[in-house]
Amino acid sequence: EARERLQEVVGVHERIFGKEPPHTLTAMDNLASIYKNNQQWEKSEELSLEVIHTRKRVQGIGHPDTLSSIANLKSTYGDQGRVKGTVGLTWFDTTHLAHT
Repeated sequence: EARERLQEVVGVHERIFGKEPPHTLTAMDNLASIYKNNQQWEKSEELSLEVIHTRKRVQGIGHPDTLSSIANLKSTYGDQGRVKGTVGLTWFDTTHLAHT
């Protein structure tokens, strides 16, 4: 039930405000987490990547929300045992933080 309600919220936010406002991106990130918790890996990854790309463009790569979304995707990969994806994102975080 939570997933359906959050899907509705995301849909309404996207229609009214678009996909770029932080509250819309947060709702999308939360929905990706619900997909992850339900082991709907493809949906979770797809939505997480969309959120990350939008956050990078709108808020910047070093914004805490962007980094939080990256951490969420790392968690999704880790839960699946996808070590390569997790290591790559860890390298990304470390490299980025070293240059800020």
